[in-house]
Amino acid sequence: MKRKISEISNDGVSPVIATVLLVTLTVIMSGIIVGVSMPYINQLEEPFLPSELLAIASGDNLVTPEILAIEFVNHRNNGGTKTFASNITLRNIGRQALWNSDYKPEFYINGTKIRVDLFTLNASDFRAAGGSPTGIWRLYGLSGEGPSGYQWKPGAIGYIDLTDNTIRHGYVLQVDIIRKTDGRIISRSVKYIE
Repeated sequence: MKRKISEISNDGVSPVIATVLLVTLTVIMSGIIVGVSMPYINQLEEPFLPSELLAIASGDNLVTPEILAIEFVNHRNNGGTKTFASNITLRNIGRQALWNSDYKPEFYINGTKIRVDLFTLNASDFRAAGGSPTGIWRLYGLSGEGPSGYQWKPGAIGYIDLTDNTIRHGYVLQVDIIRKTDGRIISRSVKYIE
């Protein structure tokens, strides 16, 4: 005997179709969101962006992050004699590697900028530019794992050797890392010298 159309049950078909439609809609929406956000993904690799977003969200002035941190200032020469050698140890405490040739440091003592003609963080570029005690003002050397390659990788250490007596006990040393393309400070580290 044939059933009437009104007696046929469609209960098993409707939930399956709804599930397929919802999954399809979710995949399409995810694709649209990824497509729209692709131009911003490269910006997330910039070292200053997280602090900018934090400052914008909080309504405060921009806070400069500490990416290359002053870890230590050595006052002794290689022989161990206290000469106020002014050897600065910097470490990349950020999550991203920095292209050394794209950045340069600026140095401040007690809030006053000191003249140190160092136009790169790349030790090879420094040497090619005539880096020597007589060729660069207040600077003897740039060395270490960080400045040796093209990139200063996270956790890597670098050494900046300023002339003796540039940094003394009781001074406040500030090292700003400047992006050369736009002059923006991407890292600031401040340390009281004991």
